[in-house]
Amino acid sequence: MIAAILRWFGYERTVDLSLWADADDDQLTEFGRAQKARALRERAMTEDKLHRAGRWKAFYEEEGGLRDVLDGMCHAYFERHASLKVNEHDKQYALSLANKVARELDAHIRSIVETGKLEAHRDHARRIEQLPAAKRRWI
Repeated sequence: MIAAILRWFGYERTVDLSLWADADDDQLTEFGRAQKARALRERAMTEDKLHRAGRWKAFYEEEGGLRDVLDGMCHAYFERHASLKVNEHDKQYALSLANKVARELDAHIRSIVETGKLEAHRDHARRIEQLPAAKRRWI
């Protein structure tokens, strides 16, 4: 809301929340603690691709995790679609679309994980490039 008021008065810059994230809790009021929590959430959301991929991979591959949930949903959509009558086109279309959305979500999560793997390889290549040429020969 403060950012909207500042924009209304012509200030295009938003408030820097990093100052709130580093403050002590006992020095803050309730508003300050809320701002600190918001700043920490924003800091966590802007982490690098490697950490983001690790979090998604852990949640995706755990027992009963996101992969199992999405596969179960797609399987249920497919079974429900098979049980419909031939002339129920609207229901067939809705279930087909729901299955496609679940598959697209699964593909998006896998792309996040693969992007993290690619970033790990790039990071390793950057570290190798920083080595002297004599040491690079033996790697």
